[in-house]
Amino acid sequence: SSAGIITTGVWQATTVAVPYGGTGQTSFVTNGILYGNNTGDLKVTSAGLEGQVLTASATGVPSFQMLDGGTF
Repeated sequence: SSAGIITTGVWQATTVAVPYGGTGQTSFVTNGILYGNNTGDLKVTSAGLEGQVLTASATGVPSFQMLDGGTF
């Protein structure tokens, strides 16, 4: 109802957008990795599995994959 400083309690309002210091999200995948989305909401990968490494697609989107033994 009015602006002020929150010193105690639990946030129960709308999601805080990126320009205001928030993530733009209300939840994330357990064990996922956060990554930026320019000025948009933060994104998160799926959780990796044992033996997988974090890779990037041709457009730079990160994801966990098994190495295929190709040239590095």
